[in-house]
Amino acid sequence: MKNFLLNSNEKYIIKLFGFWHIFLMLFILCVVYFIVKNKSKLINLNSKKKKKIRIVFTIILILNLFIRRGAFLIYNVYDFHFHLDINICNFLNIIYIIYGLTGNSKIYPICFYLSFVGPFIAILFPCINFSVLNYSFYSFLITHHFVFIFNFIFLCFENYKYISKDFKNIFLFLTIYFFIVYCFNYIFNTSYLLPFEFVNNDLLTNGFINYIYHSRILIYFIYFSFIFSLLFLSRSILKKIN
Repeated sequence: MKNFLLNSNEKYIIKLFGFWHIFLMLFILCVVYFIVKNKSKLINLNSKKKKKIRIVFTIILILNLFIRRGAFLIYNVYDFHFHLDINICNFLNIIYIIYGLTGNSKIYPICFYLSFVGPFIAILFPCINFSVLNYSFYSFLITHHFVFIFNFIFLCFENYKYISKDFKNIFLFLTIYFFIVYCFNYIFNTSYLLPFEFVNNDLLTNGFINYIYHSRILIYFIYFSFIFSLLFLSRSILKKIN
């Protein structure tokens, strides 16, 4: 059990643009397309069914959080330099848990946009070093792929439409979030913004990418540019769906 919960294994790893990576991306695309095509059916579900689906989703996120962090505490390997849930994806999971428990529709716009600047990046660039023999693999799928799919289900449940005020608020929210986390990184020598993991793979660490990888200013500039580009992409997708 300890090996399953903690150890990384070299077999069955998702390689960047390998078979499983492409398969998972196509699977996500098909599922999201199916959800959007059946938007009206999801909108018209009665409130009790919507609540049950939301609660089941929330329970899965809570269990994943307890298993992932609980294992680190039980086996005495918890380290705040790595295991605080303040990077975008884990932070989004916590916000989604709050949304799932309260059903507060005012929280959902944050969830929608963060799903594109967090889990969506991990779906495109899965820089992971664990396998199906390791719980971290399943935690990775729940934290990113599972959350991204349900993001569109809740989009239908809420019948959420583009509101310029929400977009401006999330832009400001992300700016403040990045500033706070950057300060935390600087003070405690952590790397919770994950820009270096974003380019840390065999395909991207060559040539010019290898050069900017060693330039902290350039790598942060490219990372943040990509993040905010995805934010505008999410706005375009939302307008298109509406």
